[in-house]
Amino acid sequence: MAERDPIETLRALLSEATPGPWEANAGYVDEPGKDGREIARLSNVGASNRAAHANARAIAALRNLAPELLAVVEAAANEPRTNADGEVTSLACALDALRADAAEVLR
Repeated sequence: MAERDPIETLRALLSEATPGPWEANAGYVDEPGKDGREIARLSNVGASNRAAHANARAIAALRNLAPELLAVVEAAANEPRTNADGEVTSLACALDALRADAAEVLR
């Protein structure tokens, strides 16, 4: 059985997750406008409060940008994989690497 495309898997994860936008609030990831409804709490065990807040900001930012980032990946996938000389383009190589990395992360 063929493995599911990792970009499709990421799209499915987004559709199943709490809709964005998300925001970071002192080590929490919240849904704005929902009276601070907590989506995730990052423990600061073994890390500083500063690190927990930075992690929350990263998670919220990546969640909020994910639909647009996936759209760029999907648009780039429609570009030719080879140039006029028949060589694989750097874009095609980057997309292949991204798909491989995503497949590994999603295991």
